[in-house]
Amino acid sequence: MEPKRSFSSVDALKFGLDRTTKNFGQIWLVLVVYFVVFVGINLLTAFINGRSQNFLLILSVNLATFIPALWLSLGIIKVFLKVVDNQPVTLPDLFSQTDKIFNYILANIAYFLVVVFGFILLFIPGLILSYKYILFPYFIVDRGMGPLEALKASGKATSGVKLKLFGFTILIGLVAMAGMLALLVGLVFATPVCAIAFTYVYRTLSADAA
Repeated sequence: MEPKRSFSSVDALKFGLDRTTKNFGQIWLVLVVYFVVFVGINLLTAFINGRSQNFLLILSVNLATFIPALWLSLGIIKVFLKVVDNQPVTLPDLFSQTDKIFNYILANIAYFLVVVFGFILLFIPGLILSYKYILFPYFIVDRGMGPLEALKASGKATSGVKLKLFGFTILIGLVAMAGMLALLVGLVFATPVCAIAFTYVYRTLSADAA
């Protein structure tokens, strides 16, 4: 019999707040670089899309910029995993996941197809499947898993807690929204708090999910 999995949303947010307070400078150094690079990629894409009539060029540019965006998202996951594990964060961590990008692309394709199929059947199955496999990027970064292995591990980790995960994502969404309403100043704090809290939930649920 599999162990019963659970987590505390309150504990996760408290943990996120504590780690953000203790690592604020390190975290935001990485996040600023991430946002600058990410915005630069999007501006380049928009510039070429707006000036070119060549469909193949536009498609190629969008694909070429999509891959670095995925690569950076893996780096962000690595950064927050290190924060949760109480390890020092450095800027190179953001660019450290090159070897996992291919598996991440394949896993994203598989995730997209599975979730879309669920939504075609009905809204609820699609929502359930989206939360069943929501943790797959963390397994790829944290344990170096392949696409199917990561999806399977996520399915195991989220067993019995998908509804609670749904509620938790709404909660951290409200926290982020409150940060935006506070003249965006609160968002500077809310962004890492929410990201660390979600990573903490991954750590809690994934202990024996491999």
